[in-house]
Amino acid sequence: MKEPITKADITAAILLDDDTLVLFGAIDRALPAQGAVHLDGSVEGRYAGRSWADAEGERWFLGGIRVPGLAQMRPSRVELADEKGERLVLPRLSNVRTNPSHLVSALKGFQPGALAVALDFAIQLAASSKDGAENESDRIGRLLSGLAQEVSQPDGFAEVFGRFRDGSLMLQGWARSFRNGAQKILIEAEDTAAYRATAGAFARPDLPPEASGVMAVLTDQTPLPTAIRRIHYRAAEGWRHLEIFEHRTILPDGVASAHVRDMLGNIQDAETRQRMTRIAASRYDGAETVSRLDIPVRTGLDMALRVPGPGCSLPAGCSTRRGRSARSR
Repeated sequence: MKEPITKADITAAILLDDDTLVLFGAIDRALPAQGAVHLDGSVEGRYAGRSWADAEGERWFLGGIRVPGLAQMRPSRVELADEKGERLVLPRLSNVRTNPSHLVSALKGFQPGALAVALDFAIQLAASSKDGAENESDRIGRLLSGLAQEVSQPDGFAEVFGRFRDGSLMLQGWARSFRNGAQKILIEAEDTAAYRATAGAFARPDLPPEASGVMAVLTDQTPLPTAIRRIHYRAAEGWRHLEIFEHRTILPDGVASAHVRDMLGNIQDAETRQRMTRIAASRYDGAETVSRLDIPVRTGLDMALRVPGPGCSLPAGCSTRRGRSARSR
């Protein structure tokens, strides 16, 4: 195994939850994307990293260290090991903070051009922290919100919201640079968090040529539409967001699935349309309509079975005969 490399300067160290520490600073080489972390040569965990060179050629890094119970430890030696066995020993950590705003401020002060990279990295950390401590959601959410507010630019409006019975959300509006297909979007509400979504564009004659209608179906449980303040997403040219239209429409309960199915024919990208068709079908909750009719209905039954447990009942006035249809009188 090669000798450790020790040249690194930690500018900010933020404890995001009981198990996760985020580091930002300068380094003398590219930081591997992932590997193992060793504390004082005995406690082991995992790390993920991003590194880049600025305009002056100085190299900087963001690193996320995850070790169970890290918040209760005071390690004097933090060593990273990549998949090739090369090691990097970090300077002894001091002035570890718990407020994510310190990381945002450090990035703005030293590497403002890397704020979008930091937001991408924070989303990666959030995705791997779903099952962590209770306080992680608050701190990671504040970090996501702080970074998004710095880098995200306005791009359109969300005008229609609908909620599926499983707690997930559909939204519709317009944008200039919302990507088609599966992606992760940030919903800024009381807590800011990343959600899986599939989005598709459709033509709208009332929009400028560079804009299009957009519909997105989220596949995770999401905040109530009334609590959403902004919707952030990664476009080709950077982070963008939808503002919430002042006179937005919130569809009644049970209508979201039907609305998505009605809109599917307008989605321009065929692959996205197929994906959204599957999502809409999986969220169809069915509806019993016979009892709402105000006219008689003729019913034909070829066979009726009684299943132990659930049982089976026939409409009033129906009878059955094996091999023949029984019709209501």
